[in-house]
Amino acid sequence: MKGSIFLLALSSILFFACSDDEAHKRVNKITISVDETYQPVFEQLLKVFKSSYPLDTLIVSYKCEQECLEDLLHHRSNLIFVTRQLDEKEKAYFKQKELRISSLHVAKDGIAMIINKQAPDSFLNKDQIRSILTNKYTRPYTIVFDNAGSSTVRYIQDSILKNETISPQVYAAKSNAAAVDYVASNPKAIGFVGLDYVQDTSGMQENSFTNSVQVVSVYNDSTKEFYRPFQAYIALKVYPLVRKLYFINSEQKIGAGTDFINFVCKERGQLIFAHAHMFPLHMEIIIRETNLNTH
Repeated sequence: MKGSIFLLALSSILFFACSDDEAHKRVNKITISVDETYQPVFEQLLKVFKSSYPLDTLIVSYKCEQECLEDLLHHRSNLIFVTRQLDEKEKAYFKQKELRISSLHVAKDGIAMIINKQAPDSFLNKDQIRSILTNKYTRPYTIVFDNAGSSTVRYIQDSILKNETISPQVYAAKSNAAAVDYVASNPKAIGFVGLDYVQDTSGMQENSFTNSVQVVSVYNDSTKEFYRPFQAYIALKVYPLVRKLYFINSEQKIGAGTDFINFVCKERGQLIFAHAHMFPLHMEIIIRETNLNTH
């Protein structure tokens, strides 16, 4: 991997036509289900949103992706944030019920692979990752996820394993933070977690990862280089393990859901995604190269 990283300069573009002033006047209430991987960034989004829209009531719960989708299909939540669009069967259900659905991506993030600080495999290609996941690698690993119904597990199954079966040596840690802790204390564990959970929160250095584990560099077959999940490498589409975050809205009239969607797709919401090391998808981006201090 080259000894350089990129700084992101951000300027916003507006997304929806509904103005903040119009939305501010309405009294609305909505139930929202959010993929629990993104709880830290959504806590920040909600904090800022509530200060600007005090008359809107958002009832938010954090769950695995599968439970979020079930909430939408069973009308327990009218707005969800997950890492996939509805499939054809799910779309047909809403069409048959004559319910209008809207959805769009709002940001991208990377899935971080983590290993214990004593483990040797800090550089891996996709074939090696697949062999680890199928228990065919030269060194055995316990594979650690947050839980069985998570978006991370689905991504690994759909994008890496495809038709292959995952190794039985799997540990469900119940949360991303617990997965990081497990890998940090187990030299033979390898984890797959959301990017927010491996960031250095000490404030000592920008664009750096936690010292409790190693973040694996993943090989890009096109560029023939290794990359870790820095924000700019996600933006430039060179880090291989990338996914999008979508909203799916079944609200049948303009209300609190529309207000929140406007907020996350406009300047303040998009900047919060950027500060959480995700890549916002509704902003103009300028990428500048600078030297990276790797020490």
